[in-house]
Formats: sequence, structure tokens, C-alpha cells
Amino acid sequence: MFCMKSKLDEMIKLIDAGEVQEAKKQLFEQAHIFNEYDYSKLSKHLSERGYVVDSISVLRKGLEYFPKNVYFIRSIVPKVYKHVIVRFYNEKHISEEQYTATIEYIDRILEEMNRGEYSHIYLRHVDYLLAKQNGNKEKALAYLLRLEGFSLSKSPSVNGEQSFPSPYEKWVTKTAKLQFELKHYAHCVETVNEALKTPIAWHYHNDIWLLRLKARSLYFLGEIDHAVSIYEDLLLKHPTWFMYREMAECYEKAGKRDKALYYGAKACLNRDAEPTKCGGLYTKMYEWLAENEEYTAFVHIAYLIQVYNENNFHIDEKTKNLYRHLCSKYEQPKNIYQTLETIWLHIIERTTPRYEGVISKLLPNGKAGFIEYSHKQKIYFKKSDVRFPKKFVKEGKKVTFFIEESFDFVKNRRSQIAQYICEVNDETSISTP
Repeated sequence: MFCMKSKLDEMIKLIDAGEVQEAKKQLFEQAHIFNEYDYSKLSKHLSERGYVVDSISVLRKGLEYFPKNVYFIRSIVPKVYKHVIVRFYNEKHISEEQYTATIEYIDRILEEMNRGEYSHIYLRHVDYLLAKQNGNKEKALAYLLRLEGFSLSKSPSVNGEQSFPSPYEKWVTKTAKLQFELKHYAHCVETVNEALKTPIAWHYHNDIWLLRLKARSLYFLGEIDHAVSIYEDLLLKHPTWFMYREMAECYEKAGKRDKALYYGAKACLNRDAEPTKCGGLYTKMYEWLAENEEYTAFVHIAYLIQVYNENNFHIDEKTKNLYRHLCSKYEQPKNIYQTLETIWLHIIERTTPRYEGVISKLLPNGKAGFIEYSHKQKIYFKKSDVRFPKKFVKEGKKVTFFIEESFDFVKNRRSQIAQYICEVNDETSISTP
């Protein structure tokens, strides 16, 4: 015991004299004779003198002899994170090999501890893996699953008045997304189900996107009715073009072509349906229409070609050949999009009635108002749902519209709203050759 104490004192004197490497050399040559307290004391002394990297190496040596020492682990992980991992992310001359080895080392020494305490390291590493060219999604998911079963903080981080997702929320959203992308659909459903039981304040509509992943997973698992019921709720509160398209695909898979067309038309008409993103949707509409309504199907392909040409997008040979063949049979309309709007509205009208009314009131903000229709009934509308120039939206204006189920977030209840609002004198018939 006296020998070990004198050796430790000698190494401390060497450190105080600036001969750190000589002190470490003596330690490593006789590492087996020192106890846990000696390693802790020497590491602490190095750290206090500013030799943090050397302090880390002493702790690492100590862990070789005392691999379950919680103090060593709790001391080494924060130091390694600050002096290796953070420096790597900030491009401070840490090699990728050193960074990767450090992550693997931390994961190894945390094997029997609560990794949840160090979730920030795992979550940041997953972001790093996915940001790399051809990011390894399987490896990223494996690191996320290292945290499964551990207690992750559900308290959001706060910066001033801004609130950001908690470690748990980050973990859930990343895990479910990767499970879906890797086609682990059943696991994705399980992850979402468990997450939505958890009472937390979700950020960025993450609960909505998790439900969407669940619905999409159920679609691929063949549970169409269950998927449709989820989409119905999602579209009530968050009607996006891609969710309408996914609902349409559910009905396609169920063999209900009319329903598929109905939701496909709603996807096309949705205000966020940017044409440059909707090539796949227009192709689907062509497929659903081609057998019985070839001309209307053709207009979708003609519009896809127009959009792709205008934006210098690649057009595959199959689509080019289809377009040439259809052009030999039909004349392309002068205003393709206007023709398509009429087509889409007619498709919707097959399933739900179109009403006629008069704009009876505009709200002071000018962004919404009410339409009066049969028997003095009134329905709310948003100016953004008008399909003609906004300057003509005035009280007394005659319009046609459809009534859609909606959700009133202010009153927190279901409601109805007028959508696809057109001028009464709009062209409502499609000229088919």
C-alpha cells in the first residue's frame, strides 16, 4: 500500500513539474497495482491542471481494470463528448476515424448503464450518419434502438420563449421515420402507438406526422380500412395534397376506383399541390382514368410533360412514348391547367353535390366570409379556397362550391366549410373529342 502511495505521489509531482507524459508512462507500466481511488485521484489532478485529454486516457486505463466503475464512466463520457465529439462536429482537427472510434467506445462502456442520460450523443450521431452521402439508415436505426427501453427526458428544451422537442420526442420521430423508410412497417406502428400514449407537448405537428407514418405503414401491411380511418381524421385537421393522394392509393388498393379518383382530384386541387412535386400524382390520375376516360387521362399526361419541360426535369422514355401516342389521337387543350381544374371539379361532383349561392358577407380581415345558399343557410369560406381572381371576391358575387367537413381549432370541434369556390359563369362541361 505504501509503495502504491509513493508511486502515486511521484506521478503527481511529475505532473506538477509539467512532465505529464513521464507520469502517464509510469502509470501504464504499473497499471495493475493501482486501485480505483488512485485512478480517480490522478485523473482529477490532471484535469485540474488543464490536461483534460490526458485525464481521459487515465480514466480509460482505469476502466480496463474496473469496467463497471460508475464514477469513471460518468467522468469520462462528458469529457470525451466535449473534447472529441463536439470538436469533430465543429471541424476542429478531429479525424472521422477518431470520432467513430470514440462513439463506439462510449456505446461500449455504457452497455450496462442508462444510455438515456446520454441520448444527445446518440441522437446527434444519428443525424451525422444520415447527413452523409448514401447515409447508412440501418446503422442509424441501430443506434436509435440502443436507447429503446431507457428513460428519455420528456421535458422540452427551452431557449427564451422558444420551446424545442425533448430527447424523447426526437427519438420517437427519428425512429419511426427510419423504421418506415426501411420498410419495418409493423415496428413503425408499434413505435407510433407507444409514443401517442405518452402525454407530452408535441412540436412541429410531430404527432400528426407520426399518425401519417402509422397510416402509411398500415397501407403497406394491407390493413386498408384501418389506414383509411386514420387518414379521415388527419385530413379533417391537416388536409395536405400528399395525404389526399395516399388516401386515394388506399382506395385504389381496395379496388374502389371512384373513391381513388375523388381523393386524387382533391389532391390535385389542394392549395399546396405544387405542380413540380405532383408528377407521380398526375401519372396516377392517368392510370385511374385511362380505361374509361382516355381524353381526360391524356390531359394529365400533357400537363406533366408541360411542367417537366418548363423545369428541365428528366422525362422517361415510357412517358414520352405514351404522350406521343395520345397526341396522335387527341388535340391538346390551349390552357391545360384550366381544363384540368374543370375535370377535377367534375370528378368531385360525382361523389358530393355542388351548391350555388351568393357571397353574403366578407369579414373585416378580408381573408374569409360567408356564403348564403338554399333556404337562407350560411356557410363559412376562406378566400384562399376561391378558384377565380381574388379581386372579384365581393359581397353579392354568385358562386358555386362544395361543402366539406373541417375542424374549427378555435372552438375545438368539427365544422363545415365551403371549398373549390367558382364563379357561376365558369365553364362546367368538358369538351371531349
